[in-house]
Amino acid sequence: MKNQYVYSERQIDRVSDVDRLHVPVLVKIWPANYINFGVGPYASFRVSDEEKLLKSETYEDIGDGSKKVEYGIDFASSLVFSIDDKTGLFAGVRYGLPVEERVRSRIENNFSVLAGLTLQL
Repeated sequence: MKNQYVYSERQIDRVSDVDRLHVPVLVKIWPANYINFGVGPYASFRVSDEEKLLKSETYEDIGDGSKKVEYGIDFASSLVFSIDDKTGLFAGVRYGLPVEERVRSRIENNFSVLAGLTLQL
C-alpha cells in the first residue's frame, strides 16, 4: 500500500511517499455463500519511504519522517465466486480507518480494491 503524507510549516511543504505492508486481522460474517463482510484491527508497517522538502519548486531530500507502524480498523466486503469446492475468485473493497487523526486527512488514501484467487486448505 502506498501512502503520501504532506506536512506544511511556514510556506514549506514536507512530502513523504511511503510504501507500507498492511496486515489486517478480520472477523468475517457470511450472510450468503458468495458475500462476506469483515471488520478488525490492522497494523501497517513502513517498508520504504522517500521524503522531500518542497519550497519554491525546488526539491531537497530530508530523509526519514513517517512512523514505522500505524494502527487502525479495517472494514471489508467481498464477493466470492466458486470454481469448485476449495477454489474460487474474489473481488472486494476495504477501508482502513487509522487510529491517529493526522493520518485521516486524506480519506481516499484508505480505500483498497482487491481481486484474486481464494484457496481453502
